[in-house]
Amino acid sequence: MSQQQVLGRGIQGEAAQLDRQFHDTVLPFINAYCAGCHGKEKPKGDVNLTAFTTVESVAKEHRQWSAILEQLKSEAMPPETAKKHVCTPTPSSPVAGSRATME
Repeated sequence: MSQQQVLGRGIQGEAAQLDRQFHDTVLPFINAYCAGCHGKEKPKGDVNLTAFTTVESVAKEHRQWSAILEQLKSEAMPPETAKKHVCTPTPSSPVAGSRATME
């Protein structure tokens, strides 16, 4: 196996891991904490987070996603009036998972 083939498989493996992490962690987080206000129907602030369905969709809108992460990190979102609140992010939290998706 050539070095290019090995590198290609490594990149594919990393992409598959990011995809799994996104589907297992980030999407459920969006659905649980964000989609009620930032879903397809009348999204507040014109921010539809349910449009982010793949790692690729996050990468295409990386500036918006970066702003979303800042809102989460600063605990500006979800707002105090939200029905559900996020615990402090840990290294294995969706916020951390989202950072990995961005990097």
